[in-house]
Amino acid sequence: MDKELGIKDFYIAITGRCILRCIMCTTGKGVHNIANELSTEDWKKIIMNLNNECRIERITFGGGEPLVREDIVEIIKFTCSTDVVNVTFITNGLLLNEEFMKNFNNDELRKMSVNFSIDGLEYEHNFIRGTGVFEKMLKSFELVYYDYFKPGKLQGLVINSILMPENLRNYVSFLEFFRKYERVQVDIQPVIPNNEIFWLKNCFKLTDLEKGKLQEIVTYVENNPAQSCRHPLMVRAYLKYFNNELLKGERCTTGRNALNITLAGNTFLCGKEIIMPLHKFSLKDVISSEEYRNEMKRVDACEKPCLQGLHINTEDFRDKDFLEKFIN
Repeated sequence: MDKELGIKDFYIAITGRCILRCIMCTTGKGVHNIANELSTEDWKKIIMNLNNECRIERITFGGGEPLVREDIVEIIKFTCSTDVVNVTFITNGLLLNEEFMKNFNNDELRKMSVNFSIDGLEYEHNFIRGTGVFEKMLKSFELVYYDYFKPGKLQGLVINSILMPENLRNYVSFLEFFRKYERVQVDIQPVIPNNEIFWLKNCFKLTDLEKGKLQEIVTYVENNPAQSCRHPLMVRAYLKYFNNELLKGERCTTGRNALNITLAGNTFLCGKEIIMPLHKFSLKDVISSEEYRNEMKRVDACEKPCLQGLHINTEDFRDKDFLEKFIN
């Protein structure tokens, strides 16, 4: 089959369940009925449909905590058997252990990346995610780093980190601590419960001390760019974001280069779920639908500030004119 669709990056919310109750996240606070989740076979159909229609660079499994699903190993292994270049899962690390990692052979590991959610050193991480979580997470992280993140094994090991007022003060120390783990990058993401609403309501009330700490973080990333997944100029934009001054980046990738898939297997376009589940409809049929086309017109006309990583075209950060408009 000709893989004619241009979407290369998919984020899949594989579950709404989580064992933590992080302060910035609503996912773990609600009641999520396992009966409402798609079956193993449904997800396999979705992944195969995407694989048949797109040249996929990456599929990321998130949630929720993906490892709460008893079939997550089977789903990851199945995805590794397709043409997908990279298969990533995001985890808080509490359910990841040697027994879990031993499920994957070297061919599968070479396709896989593990992203750990870490928001600071022990005090800040535990404050955000729960008592005792940092120690358990670090044990899992070091297991993966020392035993699996080596030549011929895992493709990637990344720290996903949510930057927020609660962890600004010691964030540089956190970055310095994890710098000793060679080749591990940190994806520094600004807290986005709904970032345009935060921006419009001026909800960030940083103290002068916190603003100074944020500037230190930006300076650190500029001096250590290899440690950051995001371009230093994108991180510099956080100075405006947390000061309620951010301008929109203009060239959004959602729906064309990158796409979210919901718990129900539907595509999600920034607030609008297209009710055409991908285990029943082909992606081509979804994209060709009138509803999808209308929502893409809305996305194209959007003028709201946005720092959601899946939707930012990182190629723009090689464009001097774009950068001047985005940052200044």
